[in-house]
Amino acid sequence: MFSFISKKYIKEKLKDTPYKIAVRNSVTSTNTIMKEHAVKENCEFNVLVASKQTAGRGRMGRSFYSPAQSGVYMSVALRNEENENPLLITTDAAVCAARILEKMSGKKAYIKWVNDIYVDGRKVCGILTEGVGKYAILGIGINVLPPKGEFPDDIKDRAGAVFEKKKPHIREDVIINFLQEFMNIYKNRQGETLLQEYRKRSMIIGKEILILGTDEKAIALEIGEDYSLVVKKENGEKVNLSSGDVSIKI
Repeated sequence: MFSFISKKYIKEKLKDTPYKIAVRNSVTSTNTIMKEHAVKENCEFNVLVASKQTAGRGRMGRSFYSPAQSGVYMSVALRNEENENPLLITTDAAVCAARILEKMSGKKAYIKWVNDIYVDGRKVCGILTEGVGKYAILGIGINVLPPKGEFPDDIKDRAGAVFEKKKPHIREDVIINFLQEFMNIYKNRQGETLLQEYRKRSMIIGKEILILGTDEKAIALEIGEDYSLVVKKENGEKVNLSSGDVSIKI
């Protein structure tokens, strides 16, 4: 039987926050829909949650596997009139997700620069922040439970889920915990504290990586003050990556 996400349960737990919650059983992409609304109305702290996405999107134009009943897929509209770098919102959300998933599961959560969360060596969460007008749309997808059957062939070697077994309201509690912690971070920007935590949770520092799109090999040296990734190429050149993606050499 299809297990829906309870809007009533979420709204009750978040009643003392500015969030305005909408829950859908199935959408194309929460970010796509939220971006459309952001150009039409005042929607700061609007949250769209879906049990399933049929056209979920990740960074670099990738699709994001979003099956029903197993994951949490949501987007949050944030006013961004000063055109803050979306990277900073992404990194805030990454620290937030790592914190709450670690607290809820008891498992260590690590960040693969710049926007993926790994638990038990497998990707369990992806983040996509997009700008539209005066808003930044924060999208996050979390594999709370294993999907029915297996992950698709193209991701089954690296994708995983945070929890092995279903618990009452487990998906709702992930949503609630994330939104509460994110509001705390967003309203009380912790600057250096967040940067240090992001650095400590990094899973690629000191490792050989492949810079996707160029196929260049490099060593990941550190996370810069602006959350860029400082790498040393094979020719000895040090560069700061502020966008793009990398893979860890096995």
